[in-house]
Order: sequence, then structure tokens, then C-alpha cells
Amino acid sequence: MHQFLRNLEDASSEIYAARRSVAADASLATYGIGVMQLSGVLSATVALLLYALVAQAQSLGDAQRGAQVFNQCKICHSLEAGKNMLGPSLHGVIGRKAGSVPDFAYSPAMKNSNVTWNDDTLSKYLSDPKAFIPGDKMAFPGVKDPNKLGDLLAYLNQATR
Repeated sequence: MHQFLRNLEDASSEIYAARRSVAADASLATYGIGVMQLSGVLSATVALLLYALVAQAQSLGDAQRGAQVFNQCKICHSLEAGKNMLGPSLHGVIGRKAGSVPDFAYSPAMKNSNVTWNDDTLSKYLSDPKAFIPGDKMAFPGVKDPNKLGDLLAYLNQATR
């Protein structure tokens, strides 16, 4: 979602620059060309935003199916705030710095990873934990199916708040 907002901000900046360019040139002929350029920029921006929304929706999957995928995680992780198990509590994981849950003994690799959990970092980590943070102690091989991973991310986005 953060990437989507950055794309929206970039598109807005381009529209503003195009409008400024059109306003700066007072000749009618050039103004007509400027309006056509602005129209093209607006059309491209709308198409880009629609594409980004579809991609975002596809990347996150279905939260109900994600709850089923999470069954393999809940052996070690709780969604309850402050309830650490073999793994740390996942309550509030989105936006949290890796290795920062109080009263949990993280590996040095996780503590020093400088990772903040978001859809992108969670996706990379959960698909192959040992490759994303070498030396981490989580003994989970990862979710290899991209559809199941998207479903799990959708579930985590809802369930960890």
C-alpha cells in the first residue's frame, strides 16, 4: 500500500508539472497541444493507478484462506499482544521493526537485520526465512506457494492489528 501511495504522489507531481507547463505558455496553439499532453498524462495516470490497485488486490489474496495457512504458524506464534510462545507475538507486526518485541530472545541475526515488517518484507521472509535473514533461528521452511503466501499476508494484515 505504501508503494501505491508513492506512485500516486509521483503521478500527482507529474500532473502538477504538466499544468504548470501549460499555464506558462500563453499562445493558443501551444495551449491546445499542452491540453492534449495533459490529457494524455491524466489518462496514463488513471491507467497506472488502476493497474496498481489491481496488483495490490492480487498480491494480498484472501484473508479467510489465509487463516487456514496461519494454522501452521500458530503452533509457535500468538496474535495476542504480549503473548510470546516459541516465536514472538505477531500482534502489531505490520510496521514493527524486526527483533523488537519485548521479552523475546531473538537471534542476533534478527535483532541486527534492520528490517521493518511490511507486505514486501514479510513476503520475502515468509517465502524463505533463512535466505532473507541468514542466521535467524526460525525453523520454518517457508510458504512456497505464492497464492497461499498472498492469503497469509491478507490474514496477517487483518488479524495482527
